[in-house]
Amino acid sequence: MLGQNHKEQRVGDVLKGRTDLKKDGFTIVELLIVIVVIAILAAITVVAYNGIQGSASDSAVQSDINAFVKKIKMYEVENSMPPPGGSYDGGNNSTGPGGLSIKVTQVAYREDAYQWYYCRADVAPYNYGVAAVSKSGKVFAYTSQDGWYNYTGSWGSSGMSGTICPVLTGVSTANSSFSYGKGTGNWFGWTTTN
Repeated sequence: MLGQNHKEQRVGDVLKGRTDLKKDGFTIVELLIVIVVIAILAAITVVAYNGIQGSASDSAVQSDINAFVKKIKMYEVENSMPPPGGSYDGGNNSTGPGGLSIKVTQVAYREDAYQWYYCRADVAPYNYGVAAVSKSGKVFAYTSQDGWYNYTGSWGSSGMSGTICPVLTGVSTANSSFSYGKGTGNWFGWTTTN
């Protein structure tokens, strides 16, 4: 009997215009609002992560160039000129410029060939330059004439020494140019590109 009275009371409340009855669950609009808010937060997170990852790659490339330039300067003090280019026999054997070794943070570089160039003029004062492209697509360069340099020229997957080296060395001809990068498989050693 108690159940019947309760049911009649609810019907009476509805007929009297009472809308304060308790409802269970969420409406579709409320669920859609929550989903949209979550999607917006996820998008913001992805954009922020990609920006941080790009900055980390840029920093790693700059650090690699800086470490190599220090080796070039040490070589220059001992030999009165910067090192000539390196060599690569087409296999797994390579020698860096002047026998210098280079270690790079490979994951920080774009994944096409020739991510790194070292160029040296073959005439006095033997200007040199180092340029590399980050995974973010930014090109970083250091030249003996200007220090850190904002390279804005073209950058391709191969055979770019004729374009890059004159800009880096300030000499249009007789450049020793050598590249380092990832080909179709693993990273390969120094290759003569002139």
